[in-house]
Amino acid sequence: LVSIYFTSKKSVDGSEGKKSVLIALLIFVGTGILDTLLIYSQEHYSIVDNNLDLVFSASLYAIAACIAFPFLLLRHFTGSQIVLKNIIGGVILGIPNVISLVFFFNALNYYPESTFVFPINNMGIVIATAIFAKLFFKEHLSRKNYFGVVLALVAIFLISIS
Repeated sequence: LVSIYFTSKKSVDGSEGKKSVLIALLIFVGTGILDTLLIYSQEHYSIVDNNLDLVFSASLYAIAACIAFPFLLLRHFTGSQIVLKNIIGGVILGIPNVISLVFFFNALNYYPESTFVFPINNMGIVIATAIFAKLFFKEHLSRKNYFGVVLALVAIFLISIS
């Protein structure tokens, strides 16, 4: 939680500081809910054992697209411009997300102790997000952001040696 806070912190301004705490808490709670649902799905439906990992993963993203579509239409009818490259970008980003979810289910199948898989996956996402933001979007990372990345690395190391 602390590494998420520092990785997402953007400013020293009071309102931005509160926003960073809120973002960190929402990410923490959201990933907790998602992780619980993924464990439940893997345990009750044996997704990898029944060769449903790709179908299940793709279905999740298809459902998300179906939910987002009415909001996209609403934006269109309220006068907001819909940019085609954003839609194409979303589809392109969805493909590696589906594939990563397949690998994630396989990791859960290989390491049945989810307390090992989930923290490493989540901290890896924090680190990868910071690196990609720096490399591809030229986002400035402050010392606090780098501190958050280092904390995430330490967390992964400590979990992996336990």
